[in-house]
Amino acid sequence: MASATEIIRDELDQLRGARKSALGVYVALLSMFLVGMQVFAYPVTGVMDVTALCLFLLGAAFSAGLTMGLPLLHGRALTGAIGLSLSMMGIGLLLIMNSSEPVYWGHGAKCFAVGTGFSAVAMITLGAVSGRLWRRFPDPGLLLALSTTFVGVMALHMNCAARNPIHIVVFHVGPLIVLYFCARGLVRVRDNID
Repeated sequence: MASATEIIRDELDQLRGARKSALGVYVALLSMFLVGMQVFAYPVTGVMDVTALCLFLLGAAFSAGLTMGLPLLHGRALTGAIGLSLSMMGIGLLLIMNSSEPVYWGHGAKCFAVGTGFSAVAMITLGAVSGRLWRRFPDPGLLLALSTTFVGVMALHMNCAARNPIHIVVFHVGPLIVLYFCARGLVRVRDNID
């Protein structure tokens, strides 16, 4: 007969395996989305643009893993991991910015709406794939918002020609604020279900 410790270890191993599988499915869906956009919609060809897109993908995938608890980090280690994820995404943004361009206020609202829409779909997908977000401590709201906001940034990167820093920060990254409050709501729903 297995001891209580062995049973707990087996359950944790199964949970870890399920988390890895869920992250693999999410990254595969994200990659298919990018390939689909590249093939059927808005191809990205420049070296800087492709590099930026890869950094967005890596940063978003890493944040999604942290959201699910892969690896399960706390305190300074988690802060460092979030910083690494943000650095990847931030470098990607810097690669595509061009301050000599005008801001393009006219289509900013459309960019904001499209970015928020794609990000919201990614958030729902990540929540569904991960089984209501296993991650318990700390609150995964910020990580969930970060990982999914950059799905919208990826979509806009292949759709919007604007490269002005103000346009990118306000209209492309701005949905992060909306997504953060949505993520907090989802986490609250998860806690109530649990």
